[in-house]
Amino acid sequence: MTALVFFIVSASDPVTNQATPVSFFGTIVFFVSALMAIVLGIVRIAKEYHRIRSCIWIFITAVLAILFFLMQHYAADPTEYYVRYDQEQANHRPVSLHPKLHFFILNGTGSELEQGARFSSDDAALGAVSPAVANMFERVVVPQLNGIWDQCGIAFDVGGINVVRAEKVKFKNLSLAELFGDHEGTRVVFFRSATEGTPWIDGALPILGVPKGDLAVFITGYRIWNTDRYQEAAAATGKDWSILTWPHVYYVNESTGDIVTPKKTLGSLAHEIGHNLGLSHPGEDDAVPENKFSKFNLLTAELKDEFGLQSELIPEQCALVKANLRRR
Repeated sequence: MTALVFFIVSASDPVTNQATPVSFFGTIVFFVSALMAIVLGIVRIAKEYHRIRSCIWIFITAVLAILFFLMQHYAADPTEYYVRYDQEQANHRPVSLHPKLHFFILNGTGSELEQGARFSSDDAALGAVSPAVANMFERVVVPQLNGIWDQCGIAFDVGGINVVRAEKVKFKNLSLAELFGDHEGTRVVFFRSATEGTPWIDGALPILGVPKGDLAVFITGYRIWNTDRYQEAAAATGKDWSILTWPHVYYVNESTGDIVTPKKTLGSLAHEIGHNLGLSHPGEDDAVPENKFSKFNLLTAELKDEFGLQSELIPEQCALVKANLRRR
């Protein structure tokens, strides 16, 4: 049981809420615990005359030890993904394209990015984020995105960072608050599919001041529920927008906006932006042959535990993105 506990603890990071490499200490405890169990079984055999019972006990212990080992092995060690991600961040490339990103934090959804927001009146739809959040986007979020997308010669500029009251954004017979609903007793953001889109977001973009050709990013503290696939998603995307679950932020220095970088969260956003710019998952279209992709590619989506840690873009993808950007 001790080994199992250390496996669980070492497989996730309670601060950034993302997968982390299985700790060396946890691995040592696992092997020591398994060895102690086997030794105790041997001692028990020596002390007891009921050898059949003792042998069964030893067999069960061995099976559990093997099971723990398999759990460690198949949990996947994302160390190599973190290494590649950090290498991409450190490898600065020249850029020539500067599309704009407009960030909207959905008010009242429990994201800590809402804290300190200010609205000019009770009827205002848009509010200002706190200085700490504004600095965080300028110093961490956008540079991290650009650290991936500069592979294609792209560096995003900030078009705006606001908190938005969804219920105040109304158009025709819809409002942005149509996004929200209840699923199994929990408040969620409902999303159907990228193909069908979500009309209440599409219709909200002009009202929120997002120029044609720019991209919008919505951030929520709620979980995102895909009603087509009947499963939870970390992020979702439409034609000109992405929506991302980001409930917690951990400051290293709040006055400067420096935070514990949520690499999986920002990697997931970089992935969704790839869809905005016309890229598909490997094998979903014929634009780029599937054998060109590696497991580190930004648009790879099959690796659930490591999703959000991929950071590679290949020349064929960059050519597509540049062509699509010039047509926007």
